[in-house]
Amino acid sequence: MRMDTPDTIVRVMTDFHPDDPEFFRQIASGIDDDPLRDETSKPNGAYACGELPAINHADVARWRGREPPEIIFTIADLVPQGMVTLLTSHGGAGKTLLLQMAGTVLAAGDVRFLGKAVVAGRAAGIFAEDPERVLHIRQPRINEFLGIDYDRIAGRYFPQSYFGLPAQLWRRGKATDLLTSLEDQLSRIEALRLLTLDNAAVLFAGDENSRSEVTEFMSVLNGLADRHSIGIILSAHASKTQDRTTLRVTSGSTAWVNACRSVLELKTGGSSGDGDQGPSLVVVKANHAPTGTTIPLEWRDKLLVPVLPSTGILGSMGRRAAEHVFLDLIDAATRQGRNVSDSKHAGCYAPKKFAASPNAEGYSQKDLAAAMEHLFTAGEIVMEQYGRKGDPRRRMVRVVREAGNEP
Repeated sequence: MRMDTPDTIVRVMTDFHPDDPEFFRQIASGIDDDPLRDETSKPNGAYACGELPAINHADVARWRGREPPEIIFTIADLVPQGMVTLLTSHGGAGKTLLLQMAGTVLAAGDVRFLGKAVVAGRAAGIFAEDPERVLHIRQPRINEFLGIDYDRIAGRYFPQSYFGLPAQLWRRGKATDLLTSLEDQLSRIEALRLLTLDNAAVLFAGDENSRSEVTEFMSVLNGLADRHSIGIILSAHASKTQDRTTLRVTSGSTAWVNACRSVLELKTGGSSGDGDQGPSLVVVKANHAPTGTTIPLEWRDKLLVPVLPSTGILGSMGRRAAEHVFLDLIDAATRQGRNVSDSKHAGCYAPKKFAASPNAEGYSQKDLAAAMEHLFTAGEIVMEQYGRKGDPRRRMVRVVREAGNEP
């Protein structure tokens, strides 16, 4: 098959389990009816300022005969859609870099963020602590790591520096004009899926220790996320206290944590009291996903990237050999008309199926799963829709590049 750009790839809403990576390969853009929005319900964020829903209209009968909606994640297990996620760490840990990487991954489509599936679409980012040149310096490195070029994300990712500018979204107990104009600008970006805000210390000019003011600010951001069906990631500085409880992972009032449905902590490793361990991203709070999930990270080419699972194969040559075996088995499955998936919930989970093949002798399911993740990251395999138009089923295929386009 030919590798198309995300703007020409047609994705459809699927009925897969939300833990299934297939669930996150959705329509990215170019349609009028957004399948990620529930047209039969009015999100709380849609109510005008000062307007509140009437309790006497809240008859539970409105749910009769209707399937409850799924909780959709913009980034699987990490960033729920329509809500604010807090990302906290000490200064210099790399949280701003992670935000820029997250926006790029979403815009690229069919790429994973720290090993997690994402909803493909458009992304925007406010960067109040880094100047334009720093964002520019990072972007080519991120593109190279993901195996993409600017054409892949042009018109799909909108990172904007507000360094040295009055970029406050909240001041004197209320939203600023910037926040009002920001929402208008965001509404003009089709199929927006993610907004990153860096950093709370700059964007919030209120009293960070005031529970009521912080709660009100976070409520406004949650309303923004809800209205536009996007995931918002707000970065914040870690607390200087020695208290290691969840409520104390960020400085200021505990309302910062309480008002978020998901809280992520970027740990620096040994420098933060974690012994000789390297950096990691930890889910310290999650209302709609497992808590305590830890994603080991490492610095590579000035980027924070996930540490690949241990395969038991020593050396890069051995790991690449496992990838070649995986690609050969995909080719064989394609020739035989057998479809395989990257979902652990599917009966045709590729690493499990392939591990039983005589051609994969010496490689475990874990080895092949690591090879699969590496191949996805390198863009050598993708998931494609098959069957008649509108059929949500997808299968894993090898990317066949045109002559002269080999990496």
